[in-house]
Amino acid sequence: MTLKILDDETFQQDPLDQENSNVIAIENRPLPLPSYIAQDKELFDIELRLRQQQASRILLSIRSTVADKSFQYSHVLTPL
Repeated sequence: MTLKILDDETFQQDPLDQENSNVIAIENRPLPLPSYIAQDKELFDIELRLRQQQASRILLSIRSTVADKSFQYSHVLTPL
């Protein structure tokens, strides 16, 4: 069985079409990352470190944004 990968627009046009019965939705597509493609432990370790660094940067950004919003609205809240 062969699976076709279509974009959301094509999939939404004919979701019940027999031709599209073996379609993988975008959110279920496998990502061509080293850990998925190769079985090389060195590549897996590199990818893991990169993902951890990316997650750390994103969490720092989220924390900073929440702190900014909290400070911006701190005058709006009245103490009980």
